[in-house]
Amino acid sequence: MTHMGGDPKDDDPTEEDARGSPQEGERRDAPGEMVTAAMPQRPRNVGRWIDRYHLLHCVASGGMGEVHLALRRSDGEFRRWVAIKLMHPDVVGSRLYMEMFRVEARLVARLDDPHICAVHDYGVAGGTPYLAMEYLHGVSLAQLAQRAAAEGGVPPHVAARIAADAARGLAHAHAHVNDLGAPQPVVHRDVSPHNLLVLYTGLTKVVDFGIARPVDDSREFTRTGEARGKVAYMSPEQLRGDTPHPTMDLWALGVVLWEVTLGRRLFGQTGDTQTMTRVLLDPIPLPGSVQPGYPHALSAVIMRALQRDPTKRYGSAMEMARDLEAFVKSTGHDGHDSVAACLARYFAEEKTEREALLRELARDVADSPIDLVLRRRTPAHGHSDLPPPSRFDDLLERRVRPETAPDPAPVARRSPARRVVPLAVVGLALLGGGLLLGRAVPTATTPAPVAAPPREAPPPPVAAPTPPPSPVTAAVAEAPHGPRRPAGRGDHGSAREREPRAEPAATGGRLSLRSATAGTVFEGARRIGHTPLVGVPMSEGRHSLRLVPDDPEDEPQEVDVDIEPGAESTVSLRH
Repeated sequence: MTHMGGDPKDDDPTEEDARGSPQEGERRDAPGEMVTAAMPQRPRNVGRWIDRYHLLHCVASGGMGEVHLALRRSDGEFRRWVAIKLMHPDVVGSRLYMEMFRVEARLVARLDDPHICAVHDYGVAGGTPYLAMEYLHGVSLAQLAQRAAAEGGVPPHVAARIAADAARGLAHAHAHVNDLGAPQPVVHRDVSPHNLLVLYTGLTKVVDFGIARPVDDSREFTRTGEARGKVAYMSPEQLRGDTPHPTMDLWALGVVLWEVTLGRRLFGQTGDTQTMTRVLLDPIPLPGSVQPGYPHALSAVIMRALQRDPTKRYGSAMEMARDLEAFVKSTGHDGHDSVAACLARYFAEEKTEREALLRELARDVADSPIDLVLRRRTPAHGHSDLPPPSRFDDLLERRVRPETAPDPAPVARRSPARRVVPLAVVGLALLGGGLLLGRAVPTATTPAPVAAPPREAPPPPVAAPTPPPSPVTAAVAEAPHGPRRPAGRGDHGSAREREPRAEPAATGGRLSLRSATAGTVFEGARRIGHTPLVGVPMSEGRHSLRLVPDDPEDEPQEVDVDIEPGAESTVSLRH
């Protein structure tokens, strides 16, 4: 859970503030762990193609949508990691949600700034709207604040640089002009630590414009009496339902700065009614009264942003950004380098592991039958003759790992006390302000034998497959769910079924592993599969395995397994 101060056992109510009490069957925890009990067992879209995008891993899933890690792939070697936001099939028919999705796509596509998560594409595939967004390699400010809280908060010069980047992104949105060139400021309305993504390079980006509105847009996608956003970060005028104005975002950024630098909540962790009362009426403590020696210049920026009279706040987000940057400069620190160093201090192991896992995923995809189809069936006119999407679930489940492929360099084991930082936090941010997200509990299925794609016409002569392209260096917290059952590489031109994989040689055996905790099993940095594992071929000898749970609140587990020649070893983990 994400806590920035106070008793870590207390739940953070801010995600619940705008949504009322949990409904039957739902469980709501801290902002970093929004969950619902009634979620599909396996994301339905993993392995599918959405136009040019190959969905490889479900990052987050909720009542209104899903976010997937995907590869944008062309007939050649062009690849790009992206985040695909899909509307959930259950709400595709809703005019309200369809309009919300369309408005978000239209708004964000027009915002082109290095401090805002970019939207690359928008479309409708099979009746389902989707957004293709920039893939961000980093952590949320909420995660950073959680790690730093034990030491009194995020260092002031680091927090100021992060907030200055956010202010610059907001300034761009506030300066938006419409197609006719007339000013049309876009107000985010949901600025919080969870919607500020801090990259490992030190740059910060604003994400989730799901409830953003132009100031001249009177539409409100809520029911009477319902608010959207996080009450603890809403300005007094936003709570009163006033017309959106850029100064609302400046108040929220002031709250963020106050909290992350002091390691505690500004308006407490009570219910939404009490929080609203505090936002509207309670005195706002000077940072120096909470933490002696707090920098006066930064305190002045925060207290100006937290004026309850909007006319007394900063006149613009850019003005606030410049004051923050002046403070950073006065400390003698190099802003972005200091942010990168701070993340390296708190998240070095997570960063290394995520990058190793993504390289593994990229390598697996490059060696899969899907990729062979891409490279080997490319007609002269330049369009791949790809199998229909319905085939890709099975093909992905049966992708091939070459027996001679070297394992990636091992990743140092972490102490069980350290938690895995999931990529899902990015997905949670991207999914949108009004969503209740889910923790999926994947289950494995054994795919039926897959026939090779039929030949409509004799294919051109097939050259030997080219070597796999170099893996893309981005990051992912874990590989796609579900064990990957090996299959033989049948000749693409044959209409017969692929030959089944031969039984393991006498020098190897098989592994079956079940666990009460759903998760992904690794040996070093090599991904074995997602629980449950059934009959996975393994070499003879002792294997040290690690289970990384899907739920970041669960501890990783380690176990040593002895594989006997020609035998199956079964392991059960009960925790």
